[in-house]
Amino acid sequence: MKMIGLEERLKKDPRVTEFRAFVRHAVKKLDRSEEYIEEASNLQTKRLKNSDIYREVVSNTQDKLAQVKLKNAAYRTRITTMRVRILRLKSTLDNGRKAQKRYIAATYAAQFDAMKIKTKTDRDAWIDNYFHVAVDLIGRLETAMEVCNVVLDDIDSMGFTIKDVVNILNIEYKLKQPE
Repeated sequence: MKMIGLEERLKKDPRVTEFRAFVRHAVKKLDRSEEYIEEASNLQTKRLKNSDIYREVVSNTQDKLAQVKLKNAAYRTRITTMRVRILRLKSTLDNGRKAQKRYIAATYAAQFDAMKIKTKTDRDAWIDNYFHVAVDLIGRLETAMEVCNVVLDDIDSMGFTIKDVVNILNIEYKLKQPE
């Protein structure tokens, strides 16, 4: 049996067809990975423009530092919301792809043998190639997740820096106070 025969059988298999339909739907309606990457990058740029700590400390007002912390909290909330959406879609696709791999490998073992695809690695590679759209989408979602993680790490770093600056200002204030 040729590879074309297996592909034709998979196209008629209801479980495989249902998963492929979900992947098509995910690509058309649910995949916002590029938008998330762009939004995270824009938030990071805006955040860096608006939160120059040196400028805020020179103005020496607690209000300015509090504003930076509140803005960072709002940015962190938005990035976390994006991460949850990305993770939910990625997890659904990953789990579906793994289930399809097991199902196809078990159901169509004879066809793989006829195609001289004997090892699990070769079979998994063939199935991943068959579901290349899902694999590509999962890759884009992983990239979006990494961008969100970088921005979150920077927001956390900024929070620790602000905390350190506040501690330094408190120490300086205490040193200037007469006993």
